[in-house]
Amino acid sequence: MKKKPMMDFIAIVAIAAVLISAGCIEDDRSAPTPMPTRTTTETPLPASTPTSTPTDSHLEGCVWTLTLTAGSDGDVHPPIPGTTITASFENGKISGTAGCNQYFGAYTAADNIVINEMSWTEMSCESPEGVMEQETQYLDILRDVTTYTIPENQLTLGTEDGRALVYHAELDTTTRSEGALSVSELLESPVYDTEVKVYGIVNHLGQLLCPCFTLYSDRKMLDVRYDLMAEDDGTERPAVSVEGIENGNWVIVTGELRSSTGTAPSTTFWASNIEKIDALLAPFSSLQDCQSGCVEAGFEKGECKWPTEVEPSYFILGPCVIPSSKHCGNEGQCNCYCYNITRPKPDIKEEEAPI
Repeated sequence: MKKKPMMDFIAIVAIAAVLISAGCIEDDRSAPTPMPTRTTTETPLPASTPTSTPTDSHLEGCVWTLTLTAGSDGDVHPPIPGTTITASFENGKISGTAGCNQYFGAYTAADNIVINEMSWTEMSCESPEGVMEQETQYLDILRDVTTYTIPENQLTLGTEDGRALVYHAELDTTTRSEGALSVSELLESPVYDTEVKVYGIVNHLGQLLCPCFTLYSDRKMLDVRYDLMAEDDGTERPAVSVEGIENGNWVIVTGELRSSTGTAPSTTFWASNIEKIDALLAPFSSLQDCQSGCVEAGFEKGECKWPTEVEPSYFILGPCVIPSSKHCGNEGQCNCYCYNITRPKPDIKEEEAPI
């Protein structure tokens, strides 16, 4: 879908004159600099959106928080610390905060996306430094977007000239864990042989000499077995399907932490159900962020790479989203892989290492 033509200059000036006096400013590239800080009142624009507006249900129902901005010069950066930029889509309307001001508009989405009829409140924020320049860049890109992709809970809006906005839909506490524990929480206060839920990132699925994988969250790891689970009396637990589950996916695993047979605490978990959920981590926005995340998680090295470029023993910490990057392809999406230079598979038993 191609972008609808802009209203003519005379109409823009006429509407802008009315809206400025009411505290909103119409979408006009030559709009004056925002006035000194003051509280403003939203004034709705004249309705011109068709009664039946093509929309995408995947866009709606959540608040998208900006994590990365890519300019036409290839510069990619997260929002200025201390600022939050959001977008919400509902019934053909878009709204959110641009870091200082609230903005409003209309959108249509089918194969492509068009955002128009933009207006925003008229305030000037003095801090943090650069917030107004950031807001101007954000709104300029937003008005020009033509494409959108939504892999899991990440939204990327792109323009024809290569600029992009990358958002993340952070899950609320209830949706995020559904009563589940992180691996760290489970191991710090272990409950053995009792059904619990634990969430984390899947790693090493299909790479170990057992029907199992490594579950990672909150800097700790758990060995999850989904088949060949036999009690001491020979009773076998039913196998759990991992169809549709891939390394790097976030899951909630229901099951039991098995009792320790030695002096060390057990990290073996028998699964009774595995449920794929939306990613809980905001994506890494640079190679340096990936490396820092790996070091913080206890690894020696971290790299953003395609799955075909890494060894099976590497550990997926989360997604890398680096638009216009040679490291992550044309769409700028790959994975942050960690590994320990001297110990290729941390906390995994030697006999379970891949051949």
